[in-house]
Amino acid sequence: MRGEFGSTPSIAPVSKKPWKVTAIGGMRLGSGICNIIAGLLLGFVFFLPLLLIPLGIIEILSATGIMKTPPKRSDNLLVIPILEIVAIVTLSGWIPLVVGILSIVWLGDNTVKECLASVATKTQKHSPPPLPGASQTPPSGQ
Repeated sequence: MRGEFGSTPSIAPVSKKPWKVTAIGGMRLGSGICNIIAGLLLGFVFFLPLLLIPLGIIEILSATGIMKTPPKRSDNLLVIPILEIVAIVTLSGWIPLVVGILSIVWLGDNTVKECLASVATKTQKHSPPPLPGASQTPPSGQ
């Protein structure tokens, strides 16, 4: 869509966090807690559910970043839902499967994309401003 005078509208930063972003964070937090509990309880009987404990920890850490205001954008937004879907192999139940599918669907929503695009990623490092009076060139060895 073109705006008035033929220019394309710019994407303004989202001032309010959409409910889907909060829901993704809350579901990841709940799924992470369930995965840790399932890993501890089922880990004594089978070996495979012990893999749920690291996934649960990663989910909880990701959820705490997403639920902050403004949300912290991470580079693994789609990796965690895929791991949640694959976690059905560990006999952990249906909770990670549903959370993974809903996360992938909601991460594809335009309002969620705009909200997460408006915040800086963890990999974007801002260099500190130079100190006043500091030389930008390294001193020569004279």
